[in-house]
Amino acid sequence: MNRDQGAKLTKDKLLLLVFLKFKLVVDSIPKLMAYVAAFKIRVETADSYKDDQGINIKGYAEKKQNAKEDSVKGAMVMSGFLYAFAYETGDTVLQREMDLVKTSFEQKGETSLTLLKRIRTLATTNKLALADYGMTDPMLADYSSNVDAYELEMNTSKEAIGHRHFDTESLDTELTAADAIIEHSIERIIRPFETINPEFFSEFTSANKDSVLGSHQTRSPAIPMGNFKLVIRDKNTLDLISEALVKIELDEEVYIYNINKQNIIEQPQGVIKGNVMAPNHKPTDFTGTVTGAAQTIEVLMEPLI
Repeated sequence: MNRDQGAKLTKDKLLLLVFLKFKLVVDSIPKLMAYVAAFKIRVETADSYKDDQGINIKGYAEKKQNAKEDSVKGAMVMSGFLYAFAYETGDTVLQREMDLVKTSFEQKGETSLTLLKRIRTLATTNKLALADYGMTDPMLADYSSNVDAYELEMNTSKEAIGHRHFDTESLDTELTAADAIIEHSIERIIRPFETINPEFFSEFTSANKDSVLGSHQTRSPAIPMGNFKLVIRDKNTLDLISEALVKIELDEEVYIYNINKQNIIEQPQGVIKGNVMAPNHKPTDFTGTVTGAAQTIEVLMEPLI
């Protein structure tokens, strides 16, 4: 990953922080919510490519993802389009169904084949209308093939068919796609907020700067490093939170936390301070001490309601 790609990825993660901070505003506008969901998928995918590129000294690595992972990512995007369409058109039947889908994803972490196929059916049935919300035929076709591959893996031994994987596009492709969503869709919706919600508009504009933001935190060989695993839970239920954004003080990077990842963060040894933002929870500060030994830092987040 070169300096320009790193700056773009940092910018996109800062935008995700803004959208998360103003989640109530974003969710109140169905089209904006759908575009933000699509943007988030692009940024998270680009971030995962970055990790793989760091493993290869040439900066290029082949990224392989199994069919289930690709299906879940596609389902999040498709359900976002459907959710926006249902609420903007007042389709109460589809609204109720998409509320159940949203609950399955966000609260239960459910990724069953039945749920993925139901989303595909709804997206296919409403594909003409969903074109106005950003869904394209290639997107639907790609999602459908991933669901089929996932079902094939479930019903056939891996020894017989091999483990279905997909070659990735370049990191640049994902970053360009993310920029296109911001430039052609999100910016247009947010313009009126300059007068109706200046705080949201100002923070979005500040994060959405085109200039190179500078290199990420420099790791000096003279500074001993350590790492920790982050675990984020609901304060009341102690259930694991599925996704969040993490910002460490004095570190330019914004870390994408996901319940299905290892969530290991490298930092200079010593006391650290950080902040976590997650859907439906209040932003939460945390502190910890990084040492040479592997450790776990647990963050308890208070729900909004």
